[in-house]
Amino acid sequence: MSSDSNIIKQIYINIRKDLTIEVRRGYEYLSSLAFIIASSLVISHIITKFLRVELFIPSLWIIIVFLGIFTTYSSFVREVDKKTIYGVRLLPIPAPIIFLSKSLYTYILVFTQSIVYLGFQTLFTMSTLKLSMDIVYTLIIFSLNISIIASFTSALVMYSEGRSFLIPMLIFIFSLPIIPLAVAISDPEIPAGPFDLPLLAMETFTLFITFTILSEYLLET
Repeated sequence: MSSDSNIIKQIYINIRKDLTIEVRRGYEYLSSLAFIIASSLVISHIITKFLRVELFIPSLWIIIVFLGIFTTYSSFVREVDKKTIYGVRLLPIPAPIIFLSKSLYTYILVFTQSIVYLGFQTLFTMSTLKLSMDIVYTLIIFSLNISIIASFTSALVMYSEGRSFLIPMLIFIFSLPIIPLAVAISDPEIPAGPFDLPLLAMETFTLFITFTILSEYLLET
């Protein structure tokens, strides 16, 4: 029991540390916020101009993918740039726990910014946001999926000189299987199957287990 509580405490400490750094380096979050506002303006213009209300929710999934790309630089890549990665690797906690901490930290950033995007989108289109439980579950799972992908990608390319090219490419490749599932669940014009949401959850869980195992090698070499 004490071991479990110690792990939870370490996760909390790591997440709090990363969030504190994020607040102090507010310009990074402001850059993401500027992207959210600009994207909201463009997509809301399309929705109001062409009366394409069905684009409201599906556009969110692409925005979340881009948010994953932005937050990748705030994960392991930032630790390398600030020369603190060696301290992270020397922490008396297993590498998978470090990866879990980074994934949850990324999830907090991605999920909160996706909510901000929905708020701006609602404001700019002057429409009422209607969220079914399936869409809410999809938002939660999809954001977690992208956060796991972003954290793993950050660990994978943190020492690479070509990471500016590799990060967006890898995230788009890893996220391609789940984007059609999320669109099918959220777009009323696309027939969604009864197993789309469970499949999305299963794929996210499988991705988490796989990347957690691989992260142990990435963080110990």
